[in-house]
Amino acid sequence: MTARERVVVVGAGVSGLTAGAVLAEAGASVRVMAEQVPGATSLAAGAMWGPYLVEPKDKVDLWGQRSLEVFRELAEEPATGVRLTSGIEASRTAETAPDWAMTLPGFRPCEPAELPAGFTAGYRFTVPLIDMPTYLDYLLRRLRAAGGAVERRRLASLADAAPASAIVNCSGLGARDLVPDPELRPIRGQHVVVTNPGLTEFFSEDTSHSPDLLCFYPHGDAVVLGGTAIDGEGNLQGRVVNVSAGHARELRKS
Repeated sequence: MTARERVVVVGAGVSGLTAGAVLAEAGASVRVMAEQVPGATSLAAGAMWGPYLVEPKDKVDLWGQRSLEVFRELAEEPATGVRLTSGIEASRTAETAPDWAMTLPGFRPCEPAELPAGFTAGYRFTVPLIDMPTYLDYLLRRLRAAGGAVERRRLASLADAAPASAIVNCSGLGARDLVPDPELRPIRGQHVVVTNPGLTEFFSEDTSHSPDLLCFYPHGDAVVLGGTAIDGEGNLQGRVVNVSAGHARELRKS
């Protein structure tokens, strides 16, 4: 990449801001275009590192390991919002742990006494936990420090982002209209943020492909509780924002 190359990144969620920051640091002239900055869906994430509802597995495994390396480095900087956190993922059925979990530091099967009532198996490990509002602010600062620009703008198509040497499409579900790609569909998640009563470890349930999720992710004074993964549901009507201990999350996201 050179300063002569003008790159437009469409979308300002975690993918768009990451792409913009990395490309700007590589020497490109970067402009991030998005209606919402940062993107509402990324703001509402939990968030714990780990592959979920993504394919193809062979490529995702490689991408996931690379992102894990980067998040471990970022965890050394408190201002990024990334922390290495220990916790438990449990199941109500006796199942083997996922491949990705077995590679994590501190991985071990849980003793029965460590599991909540109703759970038959569980695994303890240490994994990056990301406070998304803090992390997205960090990415924005990094983008701007590298000379990148941000433009709040609603696009009717990717062609509206021209002229550019390259257009990087990080619009998420918005690509259904921008590309267009009518086969894209939403998966609706819900989280609520409450004041942290003193939790320092995460807990999540392996619910396989169920739309009902169970997790809690502590972030300092706040805890993110979840959640859902409703396939094909993208309704954001009646959206509620909960403010707790200086944090804000959208309870509904798609």
